[in-house]
Amino acid sequence: MPTRTSSSKFTAEPRRGSQKRRSRLVALLFFLPAIAVNLLVIGGPAVAGIVYSFTDWNGISPPQFLGLENWQRMLTDETFWAVMRNNAVYLFVLLTIPIGLGLVCAFLLTRIRRGSALFRVLFFIPYLLISVVAAQIWKNLLNPDTGIASVLNSIGIKWLNDVYFLGSKEYAFPTVMGVHVWTFIGFTTIFFYAAMKTVDPALIEAARLDGVSAWGEFWHIVIPGIRPMLIFALSFAVIGGLLVYDMPQILTGGGPAGSSEVAALLINRTAITGREAGYGSTLALTLTLISGVVIGIVTYLRRKEEN
Repeated sequence: MPTRTSSSKFTAEPRRGSQKRRSRLVALLFFLPAIAVNLLVIGGPAVAGIVYSFTDWNGISPPQFLGLENWQRMLTDETFWAVMRNNAVYLFVLLTIPIGLGLVCAFLLTRIRRGSALFRVLFFIPYLLISVVAAQIWKNLLNPDTGIASVLNSIGIKWLNDVYFLGSKEYAFPTVMGVHVWTFIGFTTIFFYAAMKTVDPALIEAARLDGVSAWGEFWHIVIPGIRPMLIFALSFAVIGGLLVYDMPQILTGGGPAGSSEVAALLINRTAITGREAGYGSTLALTLTLISGVVIGIVTYLRRKEEN
């Protein structure tokens, strides 16, 4: 009797092992199409972009190898550095204004007892709009002939007649960033509001009983309590600031005179319009590397905070 039990035990273990190997093989077979598609759609263009960054290629004729000439050209390209400065400013604005105002607005919403739902809806509506739609709405509103300035002019208010928000080098870029901030604040406000609702109410109540001010409650209890979500929002803003394309493209097209041009617009203008796909690949690869480093740092900080 013991011998039978022992033999059945030894025969069952190989069967279990073979079943596990079979299930893993089946799972791998199911994953293979997805892996193949990702390699084709993502890996293939990525490798091609790296190769083309060392060539002179117009997107049609065979590429000619240039070595490091494209990279040397980029380092001495004043337009490239001007665009990177614009991206740096754009990134700084998205990391400060929407995040800061979102935190303040969310904290105020947590202290409102009546009408909080209405305010949440009003804050979130701009973010619900597709960025293309939001940009087009503001483009129409800021049109000097048919927008807000025209309406004010019809009732005798003429102080906006000489202000061209999208047509002057002075106002175009701040206006583009302002529209982006307007849409992004809705997300940060509702996001932080939901995060603040997870803070232990006992801590807040104890702080209020101890006479802690609203500022002290916000800075010493609420902010530490939502720090992981705050870092997540910062990473979201980093991606938006580095890879932004739609807002400046629709509102100004990068103009006037390149004053509102960002890296993604320069890459598009160089590779597609200018038919310098080789140099455009160099610019795109540079933006990818910069974005990867910055996003990697933010991701590291977020994981460190979560752990």
